[in-house]
Amino acid sequence: MKGELILYDIREASRFDWELELGKSNNINMLQSWQYGDAKENSSKWKAIRFLVTKDGEVVGLVQLLTLTLPFLGGVARLNRGPIIKNIVDEKSSEHEKLEILRILLKEAKKRRWWVMFVAPEIKYSKHAQNELNNIGFMDHTSIAYGSGKLNLEIDESKLLMNLKKKWRYYLRKGMDANIDFAFVDKLDLNDIIKRYENLQQKNNFLGFTNNLINELVDQKDDNWEFIAFTAKKSSSDGLEDLLGLVVIIKHYDTSTYLIGITNEEGRKLCVNYALLWKAIIFTKDNNCQWFDIGGLDESTPEGIAHFKRGLNSNLYSLVGEWRYYLIPWIPSVLKNSL
Repeated sequence: MKGELILYDIREASRFDWELELGKSNNINMLQSWQYGDAKENSSKWKAIRFLVTKDGEVVGLVQLLTLTLPFLGGVARLNRGPIIKNIVDEKSSEHEKLEILRILLKEAKKRRWWVMFVAPEIKYSKHAQNELNNIGFMDHTSIAYGSGKLNLEIDESKLLMNLKKKWRYYLRKGMDANIDFAFVDKLDLNDIIKRYENLQQKNNFLGFTNNLINELVDQKDDNWEFIAFTAKKSSSDGLEDLLGLVVIIKHYDTSTYLIGITNEEGRKLCVNYALLWKAIIFTKDNNCQWFDIGGLDESTPEGIAHFKRGLNSNLYSLVGEWRYYLIPWIPSVLKNSL
């Protein structure tokens, strides 16, 4: 009813409550999973804190923050790709709830003496969203806004295939017809994956994931989390030194995310990158995933990788970008003078 008082509340979540409520949500991004938070804790100085947000007693959202604090002095908190909203499919309503949760988080930040909040919220780009964030008091960090795309895995495989761009289908057939063995890779091969990933980072000049974080992501064990890797090599080859390509995805709840894709020159000629990614997509579809996130597609994506990902014809999205909120007014000038 109009004029009715709506009461929001926030509380720190136990793992049991977090997993229970997240399991009732949908279209979940990897960075808001409990397992990713643990991996960040174990591979860096950040500490993960998770909250449940209720409205009139019912859980409406979940949010995971990473924090750096000092005793008595306070610290900073970072929100990446949250909050997650439950039971809302309408984009306008979802944006409203996420903005309300950000307001509540700022109140919690003051209690915990976090003097700066860095947020890259899971809010789609719009002028309205930008204005609302400004009205709350957030300042635009002016970095490149994250974007990606998602495939709906609930449609038939044949329709999923026909939705691919024509050239992508052609290269996929070429890769599938090559005399190639495709297989799972186990943890014993992780060092090789990391070494190849480092080479890719240097070649394309991007940061990506650290070695420590990749190791920790592999070590996460849970029914709702699976680190999956596929390799491609010639049928006559016995060792990983002749690896033509590999793809790594992480399956989390109802979604899988494309994490790493590496192909050498010979593998690209044989189009094994197309076959590897397609096999990963179909594997997750056959294992009860509803969504496949292509793992980033924005202005920072190297053109070759961007062209490859665009061929999937996924539902593209762009988020509202990086923002800051200074809970102590003089902090911005201190940071500016220290640069």
